[in-house]
Amino acid sequence: MRRKKLIINALVMTFSTIIFGFIAMFFRVYLSKKIGTEGMGLYQLIMSVYIMSITFSSAGIRIAITRLVAEQVGRGNKKAIKSIVNKGCIYSLFFSLITSIILFYGAEYISLNFLNDERAISSLKILSYSLPFIGVSSCLSGYFYGAREVVKSVSAEIIENLIMMVIVILSINIFIDSSIEKVCALICVGMAVGSIISCIYAYLLCALKVRTLNRTASFSSYGECKIIDITKIALPIASSSYIQSGLRTIEDVLIPNALRMAGTSLSTSLSIFGMIKGMALPIINFPAVFLSSFATLIIPEIAEAHSLNRNKMVNFIISNVFRITFIISIFASGIFIAFSNDIGFLVYNNKEIGSIIKILAPVIPIMYLERIMDGILNSLNKQVALLKINLVDMIIRILIIYFIIPTRGIEGFIIVIFVSNIFNFTLNMINVLKVTNLQFNIFSWVLKPIICVSISATSAYYISNEFLSRLLVSMVIYSIMLMVTRCVRIKDVHWIFDSFRLIKDVNVNSIKLYNDRYL
Repeated sequence: MRRKKLIINALVMTFSTIIFGFIAMFFRVYLSKKIGTEGMGLYQLIMSVYIMSITFSSAGIRIAITRLVAEQVGRGNKKAIKSIVNKGCIYSLFFSLITSIILFYGAEYISLNFLNDERAISSLKILSYSLPFIGVSSCLSGYFYGAREVVKSVSAEIIENLIMMVIVILSINIFIDSSIEKVCALICVGMAVGSIISCIYAYLLCALKVRTLNRTASFSSYGECKIIDITKIALPIASSSYIQSGLRTIEDVLIPNALRMAGTSLSTSLSIFGMIKGMALPIINFPAVFLSSFATLIIPEIAEAHSLNRNKMVNFIISNVFRITFIISIFASGIFIAFSNDIGFLVYNNKEIGSIIKILAPVIPIMYLERIMDGILNSLNKQVALLKINLVDMIIRILIIYFIIPTRGIEGFIIVIFVSNIFNFTLNMINVLKVTNLQFNIFSWVLKPIICVSISATSAYYISNEFLSRLLVSMVIYSIMLMVTRCVRIKDVHWIFDSFRLIKDVNVNSIKLYNDRYL
């Protein structure tokens, strides 16, 4: 029964990740068509401050509560869970209320002195109201994951997204002729209301469950959770997130300013920022949703094998993960290069976006694998090394933004993306290969898929004139070529399905399974 529940939770996580990926992409496409590239630039600036605020409100709390709850569930001490959740909510409210007050009263200063755009003031003030609810929601989400109630956490996210989208779509259609400032504020109202209702819903689910536990369980030796117990887990994770989120926000703020120093106007600089960060990159990153859930499921296997010194098993899993990641990412890269104009026009009705996608497409395999390696290094207990690499990477990005973009403009922006991803990928790969003694198989992992996608994309280009038909033909030919070149074998397909079937319950206190950048 327990194994069945684990598999159901894993499948829920997989499908929810993919569905939320689709929703996020199509919602961004909808927004871009309604508010344009300049509006997307302003929206992206507002989001950079908002994400940093969320980080200060809730970083580390979900993992802390997950670990503590899972520990008590494992001991059969279910009644102690109420104490953990209560103290977790107090911890969350303390940090989120402070952040909310700072954001509300500092919105004008942040907008005028950091974002250099007064149109962000009202949006930031609106979003500040949602932070306490987001903090509590993170705590409740940690409880659901620790208690193996993933479906409830996912249902809360679905409610949040649905409410947000309904409010935003209705508001934009009613106030269609409003200014960019007002439209962005309406979007933020939708986000805030969605967060508040989602939190209330999650709280009711949690309260009902905890009340049931109180009636059916008795205290063991562990009866009360202290806030210091949560702090010991949450604060070290949060500290790392604070630094990374702060540097990322600085980067987002510097880019439009650097573009203006290159001679562009406020409107043009926001449009360039919006096109690349708010429109092109989300499209490029979209295929990665099919990898993220798979990586989440497979990383506990790496952690467990590593803890047991089963080095051959570690290398076997990592080599398969690398190979599958390269197969998917190289195909995505090839499709974006071959049909970038079609994609830009189909999704955004904008061929400029297509040109940007084509330029950025070659870096896709590095971007996708870099994310996978983040999780692998965490599971190999190399989170300190990973933090150092990420910090150096962010500093390099900020230096390039400060010195290169003012002289090179949009070319400098693209240089930032390439240099950062190549640097991060190289150091992460060196660390993985050093720890595991794994041999990097460039011929089978990289060259073969490149040959396969070149043949499939070229063939599709001449077979059909319709993009969707070309995409389908490319996928079919690519799949056949992978089998012919033995990039993919029947036993590999079995192994992927086994990763869902043979899910192990890993001690969450011994490893860090999450890349806790924002939560």
